[in-house]
Parts: sequence; C-alpha cells; structure tokens
Amino acid sequence: MTSTNAVALRVAAFLALVGFYLLTAPDYHVTAIDSYFFARVIESEAYGTAPLRLFLWVTSMQALHDAVSVWVPNVDAFTVVGVANAVQTALAVLLIERLLSVHFQLDAKASWATAGLFAVSYGTWRYATETEVYANSAFLSCLLLLLSFRLGAYHDATPRRVVVLALIGAVFSLFYQPIGILAGAAIPFYLLIKHAFRTAATYMGTFCLAVAVGILSLRFWRSLALPGQTQQFLDTDNKVPHLPSLADMKLTVLAFGQNIMSANWMFAFGPTRAELPNFPIEFVATEHPHWSYWVFVPTLVLAAALLLRSLAVALRHGPTTDAGAEEACVLVYFLIYAAMVLSLHSDGFEAWLPSLVPLTLLAGTRLIGPIYAAGHRVMVPAILAVFLVHNWFAGVALFAWADQNYNDRGQYFIEQTKQGDLIVMGTD
Repeated sequence: MTSTNAVALRVAAFLALVGFYLLTAPDYHVTAIDSYFFARVIESEAYGTAPLRLFLWVTSMQALHDAVSVWVPNVDAFTVVGVANAVQTALAVLLIERLLSVHFQLDAKASWATAGLFAVSYGTWRYATETEVYANSAFLSCLLLLLSFRLGAYHDATPRRVVVLALIGAVFSLFYQPIGILAGAAIPFYLLIKHAFRTAATYMGTFCLAVAVGILSLRFWRSLALPGQTQQFLDTDNKVPHLPSLADMKLTVLAFGQNIMSANWMFAFGPTRAELPNFPIEFVATEHPHWSYWVFVPTLVLAAALLLRSLAVALRHGPTTDAGAEEACVLVYFLIYAAMVLSLHSDGFEAWLPSLVPLTLLAGTRLIGPIYAAGHRVMVPAILAVFLVHNWFAGVALFAWADQNYNDRGQYFIEQTKQGDLIVMGTD
C-alpha cells in the first residue's frame, strides 16, 4: 500500500469512527452521575474550581466549551465533550493500529482487526461520547506509548528528546493520574530493557521533577479560586488498599469483562438483581426487560465458542514475533495497573477501563496476530461482528432506547417550572 493510500485509509477510518460514535451516542446520562457534575463545572463554574484530581482535563473542557460557545451559542457541555471524546476515541483506535503494525510488527489485517475490537469493546464504545475522562485517557496513553517506542528506536536519543518525552509524560499524568503508571514505571522499565541506562535516568529525573512542580502549581491555582479548600491530588475516594476476597472475585471478573462485552442486560431480570444487589455496575436504563436483552443469549454462546477456538489456534500456532521490549513495557503497564485496581476498587467497571489499551495490544500480539498467521482470517471478523451486535443490543442501545430516560420524560415538567417551584422526586 502506498503512503497516499495509507493516509487516505486512516482519514476514512477516522471519519467513519467519529460518525459511528456520534450516531450511536445515547442522550441518557443518569447512570453516569459524575457526568452531570462535570457538565455543571464545565458550563457554569469559574476557571480554577475544577476538582484537583482531574483539574487539567476539566479545565481544558471548560476552555473548549467556551471556545465553541463563541460560534454555537447555548451549546451544552454534553455535546461539546461528547464530540471531543468521539474524536479522541477514534484517534486512540488509529494509534493502536499504528502501534501494532509498526512497533509490534503485526500484519496489516491483524492490526486493523485488533484496533476494531478495541473500538467496539463495550468500555470503549460506552464512554466514547460520555462526559468522562476515559476517552482522553485512552488517547493520551496510546500517544505516550507511540512517542516512547519511537524514542526507543533511536540508539543515540538526544537528551532533548528524552526531556521532552518526560515532560509530555508528566503532563499526561496530571491529566489523569493512572497514566502515571505508564509514564513513571512502564516507560522507564522499557528504557532499561533497551539498555538505555543514561536515558532512563534522565527521563526519570525530569519526569519526577515535572510532576512535583505540576502538582504544586495546580494546587496553588485551585487555592486562588477556592481559598481555604484543599483536596488530595491522588484521591482514592476514601478507599483503603486491600486484596479482594475469593467471594468478591466473581464481581471482579464481571467488572473486568464488562469492558469487553456488556453485562447490562443482567440487571433487567429479578434473579440477577437478587444475586448481585449491590454490584456497582451500570444498571440498565429501562424498568422492564426489553426485547433486545435476549440478543445476549446467542451472542454470548458465539463469543465463548469463538474465544475457545481462537485460544486453541493461537496456542497451537504460537506468537508471530518474539516478545520484545515494547511488549514487556505494555505487560508491566497492565500488571501494575491491575494490581492497583485489585487493591482499591476491584469490582469497579470504570476502574478497569484504562486497562483496555494494554490488554488490546497484548491480545493483538498473542491472539489476533497468530490467528491471522495461521490462516484463520474469518475468525477475527466473526468475533468483531459478535462484539458489535452484543454491545449494541445488550449494551449501548439500552441507553439509546431507554423509555425511562429522565432527559426525555422530564422535559415537560422542566418546561412547566418557574423560579421558586419545588420538585419532589421519588422511587418505588
């Protein structure tokens, strides 16, 4: 493929992905409580008042909203952030394909197929337009990996390149703290494996200094807007690190798996709700079972069969490339992040979302690549089709078709209210 055709393919894929996410974006935000909080801050609060933990991300969304408002009066934060996140998610998909094809030496079809699986995984799709930080996190993580691997390809990387990479890693970590695991642990490990000891030392020194200066600067900026109010930069929502019990591991598996294939349909049925009454996952947006929930029966069976078959093929054929420093970097990133989530919020669906990037890259090298190399080229498109159907009908569509959507059903009452009215809401 010529360079011109490659660029044209990427542009077409980018536009198709952005359109896909925007066309399937639900208006329903009730289950994502943080989204309303972020939207209020972005639309109504002054600069400097954003939560310290996501200070840079929220503040950048405030600036974007204000800029768009100049051209589109009365635009709401959900629309602005939704479009921005759709763009960032599409870019993350393209970066994953680029990482796999260039730095993991995967076949073009295998790298595109793997990126496609990431694109329609439930965690990616669900938050591609939500007013949350996860689309930004995926994009920044992929970009930082790409920049790091490019630096690692230079045997005589100049100190300037190293310092710039460290500063970028520090800024990205300030946008979303878990990226600090990649920037502050996995990337230095990668440089050490490459025997770039002086480069690793320069990188870590610059990174640590930049993060420290950044935290102090953000705390000072926030204190100017909110005098007397303090907040921890590394906020764990008052969770104390601990290992999950064996009984809790089933919830961990469900939360982790929810990022790949939606489990929202489970909570439409009484027996499931009774079995998992306090599971902190996204509850379905409808009061009664919808016909689309039953799609999960054939899609789950197909997914299980295809996964088992895929594992058998991949194990029999073996990896197409030797495990290199890049794969080791991604593996360390995944393992350290998984250890953090297991000790703080093992049953949290959102907590596992950032693990999708390293998991996808590892799946590309150890599962998808070998399948294509073995000649089973129909298997991966079949998996992609199952993901697409399941995560729409048993996942995203539940929010898009929600007949209990407060945004729609409550519109009439909102239009009838006036200043001073008291609105009372209840549940049964």
